[in-house]
Amino acid sequence: MSSPSNLYAEKIYAEHPQFLWALDDKADYVSLISEAQRDTSVWSIDNGSSQETEELLDAPFPDSIINKVIPSTLMGELFSSTIVSPEIVSTNELNSILKTFSTGAYFYNIGPYVLSIEIGYRYYDDALETYVDVLKSYDASIQDRWFFISETFSPEDTDLPIRLVIKINYFGQSVDINDYTVYINGITFGQWCEEFQSSSLGVNTTTLP
Repeated sequence: MSSPSNLYAEKIYAEHPQFLWALDDKADYVSLISEAQRDTSVWSIDNGSSQETEELLDAPFPDSIINKVIPSTLMGELFSSTIVSPEIVSTNELNSILKTFSTGAYFYNIGPYVLSIEIGYRYYDDALETYVDVLKSYDASIQDRWFFISETFSPEDTDLPIRLVIKINYFGQSVDINDYTVYINGITFGQWCEEFQSSSLGVNTTTLP
């Protein structure tokens, strides 16, 4: 079956392939996080461990890493695991016209013991001389299926890098630590990406010659 041809577009692509954006191309956003940075096994974790896994094959983003997170210790009736990324970007490197950024991810709970999941970012406050977490909490009492959580933030202006934060809050009604397993897939981080991030990881920028 033949496909329609646009001779003008073909000519421009042939002569200037890096400078033409066809109007029928898929609209997307610029990702501020690389695939390597999505791997939470290289993030710092308070009361927990994370490892890459292929246990779930029906991930929303099958080409992106799936991490399996398990708490290290069952600390009473209510406890949490906090996962913090390496330094990602400083807010003064963001597009100031767009002003905000959004982060999100897909989650999958094995058991019914996750109360909520908080997502957001961490920055260093020079005045307070301490790190500050800016988080949004969502109910996460969903079991045995993938669900998406995201939030948009208006960050503080700082020269220092910010880090992404995922905090998983549990209630301890099982003695089997594997019952608290949470899978994470497709972490997103970008500006004005809210419309796309549940179905796209964004695109990476390319430096033109």
